[in-house]
Amino acid sequence: MKHFRLSLLLIAAIILVSLSACSNVNKNGHKIENFTFTDQNGEKLGLKDLKGNVWVADFMFTSCADICPQLTKYMRDLQKEIKKKGYDDVHFVSFSVDPEVDKPKALKNYASKFEADFSTWHLLTGYSQDKIKD
Repeated sequence: MKHFRLSLLLIAAIILVSLSACSNVNKNGHKIENFTFTDQNGEKLGLKDLKGNVWVADFMFTSCADICPQLTKYMRDLQKEIKKKGYDDVHFVSFSVDPEVDKPKALKNYASKFEADFSTWHLLTGYSQDKIKD
């Protein structure tokens, strides 16, 4: 378990450094386009809301039966570790790759099963399939 936590923290450190919100350009030089989408509470969340915070992002969908539940567990574990360490400027953002199905209520129900802390974890939808591909 100790090895798992150390690995998790190392992965988190790498992700946190590469996704620091002080820039909208990722490590590969790709610009993160401005966005405003709908979260699990039906509220708008955008790049401007994350500015000044570090954020960790992933892509998932609620009907995924294989990798998404495991990825969501990793995000939950990382969120708990970050919170335990006392960092309050780290946010977690999960973008649905099935926005037609993953409406706010479905996202909230899904993440609740994993004990997500919605104060810093935002599950997003409210865009077209083409938009999220871009």
